[in-house]
Amino acid sequence: MEKLLIAISSSSESKVNATKLAFEKYPEIFGTLDYLILPKQKNDFFGLPLLPMSTSETIHGAKTKAEMTFNFFAQKELKPNYSVGIEAGCVEIDGTYYMTAVATIFNGKVHKLGFAPGFAMPEKAMQRIKAGEECHTLTDVFGITEYKDSDGIIGPLTKGKVTRTTLNEQAVIMALAQIV
Repeated sequence: MEKLLIAISSSSESKVNATKLAFEKYPEIFGTLDYLILPKQKNDFFGLPLLPMSTSETIHGAKTKAEMTFNFFAQKELKPNYSVGIEAGCVEIDGTYYMTAVATIFNGKVHKLGFAPGFAMPEKAMQRIKAGEECHTLTDVFGITEYKDSDGIIGPLTKGKVTRTTLNEQAVIMALAQIV
């Protein structure tokens, strides 16, 4: 079996680890894997909002990241078999904002989407996000002194029982369910 090349649209520890954990659950299908990790980019590289505020915006963000990453590496003659885009976003339901993540696995032609479980965002956090702050700066809202990428904001909300990596991994696995 030939080595598969998986491009990851982020250098975020959480997104890189989540992608690797998900794909490596299926060695009998994917065999040996190698990863291309997009160098750290500013949000404006993708032309996306800091935090999508609807399901359609979140899906658009994941797809855009996967496509741009696929093309970035293809132009360098490192054509990946798959490109993975993961985007977190919020959706308002009955006055409460829920955070979720969407993953897409893109083969250069077709997207396969997967969704992570969603969780309610504290109202105080949403007020500050709407005012322009980023989630990782809201340490006081979540009762922590330092933001850890692997934990995300769900880590403190669940007392460490669920992490950002776990949620992202679940989204990638849900996308992989259409491939495996």
